Amino acid sequence: MVEYPDLQGKNILEIEPKYYNNLNIDGFSKMMKSPSYCYKFYWLEAIIQLISEGKTESTFDEIIDEMITNAWYSVREFHIHLSGMPLDGQIKDGLERAVLLLTELSELSANASKVEIKNAIKQYNKELKTTKEQLTHMVPYRALAGFLRGVMKK
Repeated sequence: MVEYPDLQGKNILEIEPKYYNNLNIDGFSKMMKSPSYCYKFYWLEAIIQLISEGKTESTFDEIIDEMITNAWYSVREFHIHLSGMPLDGQIKDGLERAVLLLTELSELSANASKVEIKNAIKQYNKELKTTKEQLTHMVPYRALAGFLRGVMKK
């Protein structure tokens, strides 16, 4: 095991060598290739947060809920369009639509806490079902497409 002291020298970050070089860098770079589609970043952030909470398994539903929670403030407070500015006025990004739908249903403020947002998602899960299913059908497969290209060539 390799140990690296932090900047203050008080804590030790322990890194086990068995985790080195396991990331398909080419696939990962393709996953992050088009930054104009923010859902990839929210999807990755959601997975990282779930892992940091000690989860070793998750459902797409849990990941989508985490994505909605993470995108909440950006969409609500700064009115950020997650897939660019819609020319025809129609919100094309499914994650942004999910946040806006939950806004209508719950009337939560833009600075609602993570717990409040997750409780609202749970409360209005039936109404959010179609929007969340659209995200489930699109996000993981588009985000992972860069990894699949290498598999398809073999």
